[in-house]
Amino acid sequence: MPVYEYFCPDCSTKFEKLTSISRMNEQPACPNCHGANARKLLSTFAARRGAGSDSDLGSVSTSSGGGCAGCSGGSCATCH
Repeated sequence: MPVYEYFCPDCSTKFEKLTSISRMNEQPACPNCHGANARKLLSTFAARRGAGSDSDLGSVSTSSGGGCAGCSGGSCATCH
């Protein structure tokens, strides 16, 4: 089940809710003020590529060779 982030403009509370995909369009009540005006936020995430350092956060490889999808070798100027 995905976790959705919400913001309640009534009390300025940001909260998360674990919701099944079949119920994702239901409007949750704010856990702080119980208001019904919460808005779904656009969430971001980070992915780690292998066992690298923290600099790998946010990088997602689409090839099995370790490089970018363009060269698959990790040695072209766009792969870094």
